[in-house]
Amino acid sequence: MSKRVGRLLVSVCVGSGQIVFGAAGVRNTGQIGPVSCVPFRHLTNGLAVVAVRASGRETVFLVDTGSTSTVVDERLAKDLGLASAGDVIVETALGPEHAPLVRLPLALGTRLPTVVQAISQSMAGVQAVDPEVRGILGQDVLGRASWLIDYRRRQIEIDESGELRRSLTGSVVAVDWGGARPIVAATLADGDRLRLVLDSGATGLVMFRPPRTGGAAVFAPFATRGATVVVRQFQTGALTVGGVTLMPGFASLSAGYRAAAGEDGLLPTTFFDAIYFDRDRSEVILNPRR
Repeated sequence: MSKRVGRLLVSVCVGSGQIVFGAAGVRNTGQIGPVSCVPFRHLTNGLAVVAVRASGRETVFLVDTGSTSTVVDERLAKDLGLASAGDVIVETALGPEHAPLVRLPLALGTRLPTVVQAISQSMAGVQAVDPEVRGILGQDVLGRASWLIDYRRRQIEIDESGELRRSLTGSVVAVDWGGARPIVAATLADGDRLRLVLDSGATGLVMFRPPRTGGAAVFAPFATRGATVVVRQFQTGALTVGGVTLMPGFASLSAGYRAAAGEDGLLPTTFFDAIYFDRDRSEVILNPRR
């Protein structure tokens, strides 16, 4: 069983009256009525990880809204003796990769218990940042309910009844779930219109094509779940999504990734204070307020 020793995390599920305590966000969740709270902790690169129960074992998974499928560390899959479910070709930022599928019983907090066909794959890239991370939560789990990821309070709130949604205001933006990934419309300062995947597994703006205008390209390291490679980066100006204007500074060009139709790149959810994903209405609320 993974055990995390660190500072005490205090997470408040606003409106529920429930205070949730967990050591560095690795254990314990709270639930009052229809909203379930799951505290998370940040990796050094800003990404969020949460406690899950994988085939009955408590462990730590990365939250990745840009992944259509859940991923389990191939070594953990072997340790748990997970049953095979075939294989699949996975599109990654570095190109297509072949990987086996396994049947993984999984639960996040007090909600969303399920069995998914998870991709069994190396997690070397993520584990270079934190060796305790043993998997990735994808949209096959996250997409089962509406939910909020709040980077200020460091918690996820699962909102199966819509009660939380009714208490929020903010910039409402339509979402296209065409490829099971949340795509929003965005515009660069030069008028270049983009369709970007809201990706909690990305640490910086990624584009699948060069921007229409931009500074000279430079080369920089780019981390994926399996490795770190060198990619080209371009300077970018302001990026507007709904009523929110961002200053990403630069974009990494991922030329090897075979993007789905209608996808121009990846927009990190960490660029926002919080995002509410409304599956029923196919929209998100950016930087919601209560």
